[in-house]
This record gives sequence, structure tokens and C-alpha cells, in this order.
Amino acid sequence: MVGDKEYADALAVGRAMLQSGGTVDDLLIELKRAGLSQVDCIRAVIQLGVSEPHDAKKLVHFSRAWSATRVQSEQFHDELIREISPELDEPS
Repeated sequence: MVGDKEYADALAVGRAMLQSGGTVDDLLIELKRAGLSQVDCIRAVIQLGVSEPHDAKKLVHFSRAWSATRVQSEQFHDELIREISPELDEPS
């Protein structure tokens, strides 16, 4: 996560990018390049009016900017499910 000033600066750049016709993918790539975390990007797309809160996580998660992270996150979740699945199948 970045500090308040860096976040505000990135938000201003993102706002200008959108006003000049930039795409949401371009916005997210720029925000990530500026050091914003995935959580910061979710917050930013909400604040910039790009997405409603209930859709923001999905928008960021499936963006080009975060595609490498998405693959890693999904692999982690799959491994976690495989690890706990036997425990879920055991009777209490």
C-alpha cells in the first residue's frame, strides 16, 4: 500500500487518464505501476466512479494489470481447498 499523498497523486493521474479517454485496463496498469496495491486499486475504481463497490473486486481481479497475481491467487486457493477438503469430508 502507498501513502496518502502517493495515493492521491495516482488518483489524480487516473482521473485525468479516464477524462482523456483512457480505458479501465490502462487505468489499472497505471495505478499498479504507481505502486498501488490490489486493495488500493479496488478503492480507486470505486472513488473514480468506474465501478460500484460490489463489482470493484471482480473488475480489478480480472484485469490485465493483475492477471499474474490472479493466477497465483487462484493456484493458492486451489491448493488450500485440496488441503482442507479431506477435513471437510470427515464426520464430526
